[in-house]
Amino acid sequence: MIGFLRANPAVAGMAMLTTIATLVLGAIGIYMSRAGMSLRPIVFMAVFFGIVIGPQFAFHLAQALGAIPKRELAWTFGKDRPHPGWTEQEAALRAEDGRFADPASVFGPNVDRDLVTDLRRAGPDLPFGSAEVAAMGIIPPTSSAMVARYADHAAAERAAAQYLMMAAGVVPPRGADGTMTVTRPQGDVAKAVVAGRTLVVLTGPDDAALAERLRSSRVVSPVPQTAFVPTETATPEARDFWLYRPPVLIASVLALVVIASLWFFRGAAWAATVAAREGVAPQPSDALRQQLLGVGALDVPLDVREQSDGRIAVTWRFADAKWVDLARAHGMRRTHRILLELDERSRTVYPTEQQSRLDWSAGANGGGVEWSTMMGIVFFQVEHQRVFGLQLDERGRFVPKVSYAYTFNLQEMKAPLISAVTEAGWQWRPTLWQGPAWMRWLTH
Repeated sequence: MIGFLRANPAVAGMAMLTTIATLVLGAIGIYMSRAGMSLRPIVFMAVFFGIVIGPQFAFHLAQALGAIPKRELAWTFGKDRPHPGWTEQEAALRAEDGRFADPASVFGPNVDRDLVTDLRRAGPDLPFGSAEVAAMGIIPPTSSAMVARYADHAAAERAAAQYLMMAAGVVPPRGADGTMTVTRPQGDVAKAVVAGRTLVVLTGPDDAALAERLRSSRVVSPVPQTAFVPTETATPEARDFWLYRPPVLIASVLALVVIASLWFFRGAAWAATVAAREGVAPQPSDALRQQLLGVGALDVPLDVREQSDGRIAVTWRFADAKWVDLARAHGMRRTHRILLELDERSRTVYPTEQQSRLDWSAGANGGGVEWSTMMGIVFFQVEHQRVFGLQLDERGRFVPKVSYAYTFNLQEMKAPLISAVTEAGWQWRPTLWQGPAWMRWLTH
């Protein structure tokens, strides 16, 4: 299993990410369940995680198990920028009777001549089987070098891809130095370079040592080029596989984006929806509006007001403090706001949440201000903070307090609002944002 995961790091990464997500969602689910809350948000997050990660996990696992051929699909900015090419040194690669005439020139002076092996004997179907000459030399204490010459450059490229696939299970893109480097299951590093019709593969304990050996090689040398386009190193089977065809890849990505977007908007609204109380006849919107405006008169720290656009704004400024510590003044403000839109036709209240945070400081070395805001759906939030210092009142005068603490529980804010809505026979259905009318099918 360890060898399998080391040879397929993408599978190992996906498995670890899935395990972490399962533990986190499980812990939050237990906390929400004990608080008497619905577990729909956990279902929403699990499904969204599955939409994003599931196809990738399945793809890499299928590659690792051989169900589909492996091929490098990653692309990053700068991947195709010019980098050195490599040229072969014919004099050092001179061969006689299927063997290199001077092994010391090919493998270096430290090679053990008695351990130079003809790689073609391994079989015609292996990477070096079709080479005109191919040999491996052991370089003490823990390194080796494989050098092979083929009929043409394309054959050398195919052999390089085949070897890397067998050695590490992946054909990596060329690096900035024009080489392909992988970590083998044994724990060492293999670096391959194709120069003309010559393939050179070096193995050793680390990449830096291999790069130095390659620079001092007598059989290949770097040649800066103004335009170097990486040659396709995937096997013919991988190049022709239906999944890797551009139309299929583009259609698959677009389909996943559409599915993820739909679930993100509509799934989030579903997860936060609270149905109307059963058996209660829906009240008129004017009556519900008055009940919601009356929440502000209750013994709750909420400011409830009707806006000019007809929506009801419910605001809880749950932290507002100024203090001085170490000769530096500080201030903070925390505000959570819910905008309620009443839809008479569907007997639904559409709330949208907005939270703002302001922090400032000032002193002899200057000042700073940090402000942030978010809008959308908050499933669950409990926040507690305590700050220490000499407290200041609204006029900037010191008050006899050495600390300031606040606690914010979102359920305490929402509970009276949700109760007023559902007891009136209406549905509570949060939205990520109050979009334009033509987008309501997605946000509502």
